[in-house]
Amino acid sequence: MKLLLSCLRLVNKLIPGYVKKINTKGGNFALMENIAAVQKGMRQYGVPEDELFQPVDLFEARNIKAVVKSLAALARTVISFFVDVRLRRLMILVFEC
Repeated sequence: MKLLLSCLRLVNKLIPGYVKKINTKGGNFALMENIAAVQKGMRQYGVPEDELFQPVDLFEARNIKAVVKSLAALARTVISFFVDVRLRRLMILVFEC
């Protein structure tokens, strides 16, 4: 549950306001909605489909390794995004001179 809440907060930091409702209480359905929101946010940010974990991996803590691999893919995507942005800004500065 803690890992899921951390993932939800991370997605909300990357895409502000993306997860409108974080279900902290409720049954399995509420938890699965949270997991679906994390996966959808990761897809939206650009994580390839083949690098996403399966909902059951996190829900039942069946394959935490797959969840960690997905988070690593998200980190790689975030880093490449910011590197691209900085390179574009640098190129604009260089070519303006």
